[in-house]
Amino acid sequence: MPERPDPGSPTSSAGGDANTAAAEVDPFPEWFTDFLNDRQTRKPSAHTMKAYRQDFTSIAKLVTKGDPAGLAVTDITKDAMRSAFAAYARDHEAASIRRCWSTWNVLCTFLYTGEVLAANPMQLVGRPKLAKPLPKALPAPRSKHCWRLPRRTMAPSAKSTGLNAISL
Repeated sequence: MPERPDPGSPTSSAGGDANTAAAEVDPFPEWFTDFLNDRQTRKPSAHTMKAYRQDFTSIAKLVTKGDPAGLAVTDITKDAMRSAFAAYARDHEAASIRRCWSTWNVLCTFLYTGEVLAANPMQLVGRPKLAKPLPKALPAPRSKHCWRLPRRTMAPSAKSTGLNAISL
């Protein structure tokens, strides 16, 4: 059985040189690869690492007009990020936008603390707010217990659940 070439090795490229093969294998700038390596030491799940790469690529494509590997740190500005996130928001749900914003915030913080980026522009880029959660219902056994209590005893319990005097 013939051996398959390793897709990450320079010899796997059909007639290409080592630099071309390396660019095909790692479509990210070196500084982003450094970020991924830093994140990897924290042992995130494979899904988290995949999300970092996808979120980077999505916004980097918008900033560079389709060449995420060509994104320079100097391209990461407040205006570029605002514009890219506005375009990204047109086609994505709020939860996806928040996750992508979070990825870029962590990335920019990494670059800033490493003195690669002058400031983190993400604090100036808007993001969707979390929806306010609805109040939780009182479990049935607890509510039955409350209704069996005398009115004076029940009032403090009812108040803690959000019931008002009219509901009693």
